[in-house]
Amino acid sequence: MNHAMPPCVIAADQDFVSVKTNNPSLQQTLLQFGFLPASQDKAGEFIKRANGKSEKVVVFEFLRPLGVHWSRGKEWNPAGIFELLRDQNLIKSTFKSISWTSANTWVTREE
Repeated sequence: MNHAMPPCVIAADQDFVSVKTNNPSLQQTLLQFGFLPASQDKAGEFIKRANGKSEKVVVFEFLRPLGVHWSRGKEWNPAGIFELLRDQNLIKSTFKSISWTSANTWVTREE
């Protein structure tokens, strides 16, 4: 049975990276790194501008050791973007992915 959902990158296909977490300590770390709260109606969601591949790599490398997961899903999902950057040798590490089997059920794995 899953407990609290792990922190995860929920969007990274535009010129920003969006992370969702309910962990106050991680939220503070994100704010210190330059993330901003997405909006009041999106509690626990934080965004940071990342123009181009090099800035996205910096943000991804910051998030990876913090236990953040990259979400899987349709189209250009964050896990697919991580894989693309890794295929281009811009990132040389593994990452944790998360995918949902239903609204409150997910699977995580190291990739």
